[in-house]
Amino acid sequence: GFLFALITAAQGITAGSYEAALVVGADALSRWVDWDDRNTCILFGDGAGAVVLEKGSQGLLGFALKSDGAGREKLALPYAGAARTLVYGKRVTLPVGRPMVMAGRGGYVFATR
Repeated sequence: GFLFALITAAQGITAGSYEAALVVGADALSRWVDWDDRNTCILFGDGAGAVVLEKGSQGLLGFALKSDGAGREKLALPYAGAARTLVYGKRVTLPVGRPMVMAGRGGYVFATR
C-alpha cells in the first residue's frame, strides 16, 4: 500500500494536481507471526514511516509495480474466517488470526527477488 500511495502522490505532483503530499504507512505484522518459527519471526515486525513530497523536488527516479501470485504457497497469510449473523439475517465473516507461513529459504528468495 505504501509504494502504491507513494507513486500515486508523485504522479499527482508531476501532473500538477498537488503542490505537496504526505504519504504515511504502517504495518503491524507481529500479530500474524508464529513466534515459535524462528525462520519467519526474525524477518517480520512492526514499523511505520512517512515521506513528504513537494513540487520542484527531483521526484521519483523510476518505479515498476509487479505482482506474481505463482509463489503464493511460499509466503502466505492464510485466511480463516468465523461466520457471524448480523441484523436481518445478514451474514459476515470475521477474520480469525492465523500465523503467516513461509517455505523456508525458498519463501525468502521468492519475496525478495
